[in-house]
Amino acid sequence: MKTFIVLILSCASVFGADTGIQVVTTARTNAASGAILSRDVFMRDGQTNLVRVTLSEHGAVESQNGNFYHNGVLVG
Repeated sequence: MKTFIVLILSCASVFGADTGIQVVTTARTNAASGAILSRDVFMRDGQTNLVRVTLSEHGAVESQNGNFYHNGVLVG
């Protein structure tokens, strides 16, 4: 099941393809604790707009953190 989730997350950027918007998703798993850490980077025209980090344990989202950027500077 964990492998299936990782495969879906790694292919998510293909389904949301647009000419000006790009999404890069990376995921790491820890089989011992049952945790999945995913990082999504949203970019428009080559500039990072949002970085979202999600921690899931045993199929439930434990925490989610988002950082917003404007012209390469963290704004929120």
